[in-house]
Amino acid sequence: MAIAHPDLQETEAQTRTQTQDISKGSPISETGHIDELRAEIQGLRAANQQLASDNQELQEKLEKSEKELQQFMLDFDLDSERKKLQAQNNILRSEQADTQRVIEHLKQEKNQIAEQSKLLQFQLKTLTEDITAQGQFHQVVRTTDLILKSSEIDYYDHEKHDLVLEILEEQVHKTIEGSRRYDLLVDLLKHNQKVDHKSDLLSELENIFKGIKSFSSQDKKQLTKIGFLVSDKGKHIKAIFHGDRRYQISFAKSCSDTRGGLNIIGEIRRKVF
Repeated sequence: MAIAHPDLQETEAQTRTQTQDISKGSPISETGHIDELRAEIQGLRAANQQLASDNQELQEKLEKSEKELQQFMLDFDLDSERKKLQAQNNILRSEQADTQRVIEHLKQEKNQIAEQSKLLQFQLKTLTEDITAQGQFHQVVRTTDLILKSSEIDYYDHEKHDLVLEILEEQVHKTIEGSRRYDLLVDLLKHNQKVDHKSDLLSELENIFKGIKSFSSQDKKQLTKIGFLVSDKGKHIKAIFHGDRRYQISFAKSCSDTRGGLNIIGEIRRKVF
């Protein structure tokens, strides 16, 4: 909206006054004076229009400046917020990186724990199997006897039992003390006692043949009593242990000297006992 210049308003007022004076008979030339006034008014109007135009331009510049100021303030606030968000984003990224490193570390620990768990499970399984096996072994040892199979029968009480113990006795003296073999042999001998019926039979043999000169019917009776099947037909005596011809001993009915009886005992020992 255009604003009227104050000088223009004053000039118009003076023109109206002078016009009134002219109409009352002023000596000034009416035509020339009016032209001057009109020219002055025209100049003032042009100046007023220029001022209005300048005022409009200033108004537009002011509005533009206000908009720019508002935009600047808005941009300033947005930039500040953007920087804050950027800073927060950087912090979050740093925390995320730290968290990722922690996760990777935990994964590695988890894998290590899994491997250790597998190893411990394997060791536990092995130990369990060992303990079970040892428990079963000790249980067998504690609750059962050592059983050895054989197709041969005993020709006297505990014959095979005592034979095994005699062999163990011989071996224990040939074994290094403190070794596993030695400890097993000693343990078996400790927990198993010989019946030793063989000693009784050998004593009977000595009673029969020690110092013998000739084999009598009484000797035959005693030899039969300890398990021999005796035949005295012919020049030699045939003695078969429990009738088993694998263990047959032949000797003369009479001995030329005292060593004859000892030789018979030795032959029977080698063949039977």
